[in-house]
Amino acid sequence: MKSRLKGVPAILCGAGPSIKKQLPTIKKLSQRALIIAGGGAMGVLAKAGVVPHLTVGIDPTDAEWTRFWNNNAFEAPLIFRLRVNKHALNLAHGPKLFFSGATCYQTSEWLSNKFSIPYDSVDEGFSCITLALRYLHLFGCNPIIFCGLDLSSLRGVEYAPGVGHNESP
Repeated sequence: MKSRLKGVPAILCGAGPSIKKQLPTIKKLSQRALIIAGGGAMGVLAKAGVVPHLTVGIDPTDAEWTRFWNNNAFEAPLIFRLRVNKHALNLAHGPKLFFSGATCYQTSEWLSNKFSIPYDSVDEGFSCITLALRYLHLFGCNPIIFCGLDLSSLRGVEYAPGVGHNESP
């Protein structure tokens, strides 16, 4: 996949409250840009009728299962890490994309050796957003537009409606 999407615009969606305002634009651009959603953003997009082209799963928690359950992108390709919640992974029916090279777990290197998959160490961070950003960069996407990556809360609301946490009107 390296450089296979060179020059293709991408919209990286997080689940912060600010994404609510951008949903009409994301929907309008869904045929002109690669839409990638991680975790809670899948449900936010689902509520707006937007199916992402790629999804990302990384969290081992039960909340990850809830995030997967609250979306309608079950057939979208999923980039995942070995630590993803196994029940959430079972909800994904589309292609599952596992890229070797996780820097956090030796299991990735072991799998690469066991199945003769080239191992390319990729420092992907610890969130679905940093993982998605790393791969969008490797795919060659340009520009990469961020939506819903607030890194804060808005009036005590950490997530946009559709995530299932701190729902707001």
